[in-house]
Amino acid sequence: ACTTILLLLLPGCEDSPVYLLQNKGAARAAKALWWFRGKSTAEDKIWAEIFAMRLELTNCGSETAGFREIASDRRLWGPVLVGVGVNLSMQLSGIDAVLYYSTRVLEDAGVPLEWAQVYTVLISSMNVLVTIPA
Repeated sequence: ACTTILLLLLPGCEDSPVYLLQNKGAARAAKALWWFRGKSTAEDKIWAEIFAMRLELTNCGSETAGFREIASDRRLWGPVLVGVGVNLSMQLSGIDAVLYYSTRVLEDAGVPLEWAQVYTVLISSMNVLVTIPA
């Protein structure tokens, strides 16, 4: 259900401002930032953030962040928690067990081995397709 909602709603979301800054220019990145921050955000704040992104992009690769730096930066908590949540939900949903044992379960249900393998490939393909939007 969550993946279907994401599949329907994500096309209406803006691309990442950093991606847009790199590929489509500052004006397009600013438009995306206004979409994310709200139309009431002051223009100087938007352009200050664009400037900070440019600065960060020019310094990209010059240093790496360790666990302490990531844990101490509150701006990174959201993305990290989303990543942890997605991985945790995959583990708790049991999808790994479904994929691992699906051929055996289908065989035990009376499906011939060849068709059980075909169905396992279809189940795995569906898993990949619904994971892409997430």
